[in-house]
Amino acid sequence: MKCGFCKKHIKDEEKHLCGKKYSYEYIFKQMFINILLDYEPAGVEDFYEICVRVVKNNKLFLGIENPFNIMWECLKIFVVEYDCF
Repeated sequence: MKCGFCKKHIKDEEKHLCGKKYSYEYIFKQMFINILLDYEPAGVEDFYEICVRVVKNNKLFLGIENPFNIMWECLKIFVVEYDCF
Protein backbone atom coordinates (compact mmCIF):
# COMPACT_ATOMS: atom_id res chain seq x y z
CA MET A 1 0.00 0.00 0.00
CA LYS A 2 1.21 3.55 -0.71
CA CYS A 3 0.52 6.67 1.29
CA GLY A 4 -1.84 8.92 -0.69
CA PHE A 5 0.07 12.03 0.37
CA CYS A 6 3.80 11.24 0.25
CA LYS A 7 3.61 8.15 -2.03
CA LYS A 8 5.91 6.12 0.23
CA HIS A 9 5.32 2.39 0.34
CA ILE A 10 3.93 1.46 3.76
CA LYS A 11 3.07 -1.80 5.44
CA ASP A 12 0.41 -0.56 7.85
CA GLU A 13 -1.42 2.71 7.08
CA GLU A 14 -2.38 3.32 10.70
CA LYS A 15 1.24 3.29 11.83
CA HIS A 16 2.40 5.72 9.13
CA LEU A 17 2.59 9.30 10.43
CA CYS A 18 2.92 11.33 7.25
CA GLY A 19 4.05 14.91 7.75
CA LYS A 20 2.68 15.89 4.34
CA LYS A 21 -0.75 14.55 5.24
CA TYR A 22 -1.04 16.70 8.33
CA SER A 23 0.30 19.79 6.53
CA TYR A 24 -2.17 19.35 3.68
CA GLU A 25 -5.03 18.63 6.09
CA TYR A 26 -4.38 21.87 7.96
CA ILE A 27 -4.05 24.00 4.82
CA PHE A 28 -7.14 22.53 3.18
CA LYS A 29 -9.12 22.65 6.44
CA GLN A 30 -8.64 26.41 6.58
CA MET A 31 -9.73 26.71 2.95
CA PHE A 32 -12.76 24.44 3.52
CA ILE A 33 -13.93 26.52 6.49
CA ASN A 34 -13.73 29.70 4.41
CA ILE A 35 -15.59 28.09 1.52
CA LEU A 36 -18.31 26.75 3.83
CA LEU A 37 -18.87 30.22 5.27
CA ASP A 38 -18.64 32.15 1.99
CA TYR A 39 -20.44 29.84 -0.45
CA GLU A 40 -22.70 27.65 1.73
CA PRO A 41 -22.54 24.55 -0.52
CA ALA A 42 -25.62 22.33 -0.75
CA GLY A 43 -23.78 19.00 -0.45
CA VAL A 44 -20.43 17.25 -0.73
CA GLU A 45 -20.39 17.28 -4.55
CA ASP A 46 -21.22 20.99 -4.65
CA PHE A 47 -18.60 21.61 -1.97
CA TYR A 48 -15.93 19.78 -4.01
CA GLU A 49 -16.83 21.65 -7.22
CA ILE A 50 -16.57 25.01 -5.44
CA CYS A 51 -13.20 23.98 -3.97
CA VAL A 52 -11.90 23.01 -7.41
CA ARG A 53 -13.11 26.33 -8.83
CA VAL A 54 -11.43 28.30 -6.02
CA VAL A 55 -8.13 26.43 -6.48
CA LYS A 56 -8.18 26.95 -10.27
CA ASN A 57 -9.31 30.59 -10.17
CA ASN A 58 -6.71 31.56 -7.58
CA LYS A 59 -3.96 29.37 -9.08
CA LEU A 60 -3.34 27.67 -5.75
CA PHE A 61 -1.09 24.64 -5.19
CA LEU A 62 0.76 25.00 -8.49
CA GLY A 63 3.75 23.06 -7.15
CA ILE A 64 1.68 19.98 -6.34
CA GLU A 65 1.40 17.32 -9.05
CA ASN A 66 -2.33 16.70 -8.58
CA PRO A 67 -3.83 18.87 -5.84
CA PHE A 68 -7.37 17.66 -6.53
CA ASN A 69 -6.66 14.09 -5.41
CA ILE A 70 -5.13 15.38 -2.18
CA MET A 71 -7.95 17.88 -1.76
CA TRP A 72 -10.56 15.13 -2.19
CA GLU A 73 -8.90 12.99 0.51
CA CYS A 74 -8.75 15.96 2.88
CA LEU A 75 -12.35 16.92 2.06
CA LYS A 76 -13.59 13.44 2.97
CA ILE A 77 -11.81 13.69 6.33
CA PHE A 78 -13.15 17.22 6.90
CA VAL A 79 -16.77 16.34 6.11
CA VAL A 80 -16.73 13.35 8.48
CA GLU A 81 -14.83 15.19 11.20
CA TYR A 82 -17.11 18.24 11.20
CA ASP A 83 -20.35 16.48 10.15
CA CYS A 84 -21.02 19.14 7.51
CA PHE A 85 -23.81 17.52 5.52
